[in-house]
Amino acid sequence: MNTAIQDARDNVQAAQRRVDELTQLQASTAAQLLTAEAALRCAYSAMNRLKKDDLAALARARNDELAQIRNQIAAAKLPLANAVDPVSTALARANFSPESVGAFLANADARMDTEQASEFTARADERFRVRVGQLVATEAWQSLDPDAKYDTLHNALHAARGEELRIFHDLMEH
Repeated sequence: MNTAIQDARDNVQAAQRRVDELTQLQASTAAQLLTAEAALRCAYSAMNRLKKDDLAALARARNDELAQIRNQIAAAKLPLANAVDPVSTALARANFSPESVGAFLANADARMDTEQASEFTARADERFRVRVGQLVATEAWQSLDPDAKYDTLHNALHAARGEELRIFHDLMEH
């Protein structure tokens, strides 16, 4: 009977060792699973960042491409606009090249900073283009000789710049 008890104790100890081994194996497997899961999460995170970066790069590339297409369209339309624009046509036919704004302002003894001069130029040019557009639309314009057209354009430019200069001085006084 002692042998049976001893065999039973040995069997219990062997079973206990096997349980301990399985427990360690289970803990090791769980640790491996946790490590693998963390690595998988990192991989997903990196993949999502790459997707976002790729989408952002793709969006930037598309925006750049669209900007280039817009510029190409604008450049292609410019000759068409000039061909159809009666003001540009009249200026080209009269071989009109206006006096520089700087010379005009110096003759008028006007003092402006760069931003004011730029705004002045834009407004005066727009006023001039409106006047020329009105002149070109009249029947009288067609009957003028080239010298008269040139003089009329010159006078219209000075009148437009003069009006803008008066407006500028009025604004500066108030």
